Amino acid sequence: MDPLTSLYNRRKFCEVLRYEVDRELRYKNGLALIMVDIDKFKNINDTFGHKAGDNALMLISQVIKNSMRSTDTVARWGGEEFIMLIVNTDKEEVLGIAEKLRKSIAEMTPEDTDSITASFGITFFNEGDNEEAFVSRADKALYKAKENGRNRIDVVTI
Repeated sequence: MDPLTSLYNRRKFCEVLRYEVDRELRYKNGLALIMVDIDKFKNINDTFGHKAGDNALMLISQVIKNSMRSTDTVARWGGEEFIMLIVNTDKEEVLGIAEKLRKSIAEMTPEDTDSITASFGITFFNEGDNEEAFVSRADKALYKAKENGRNRIDVVTI
């Protein structure tokens, strides 16, 4: 577990990912990844201090946890990045989850910072994928969202 956010850490997430990829290869029920990055997080730390940054991470992790289905998995991927594995799903459902989270984060009013936004990258498991290709594509989608203006959702499917 990540001690700050009480979410799974990257190592545990990778274990779950391996298991779910194997299940997807067998049953083909739909598997998606959502990567989330807090926009301009360095500015929060530089302007309001690291305590404010930690509070933002904890608040966002709670919003994400409260929005997830019990069958899905969420983890802190890195500094200000989160990753979600959505099982037994379709494109519309995943886009709905991401949009709900994007709006919830943008509407938050943390007491010790300015407003916070986040960018989202989504991908779906493809035949022939392995864990590395799957995560890499989600990362590409996230960078696309950042390049296209932040506080948005982008999807990369191939």
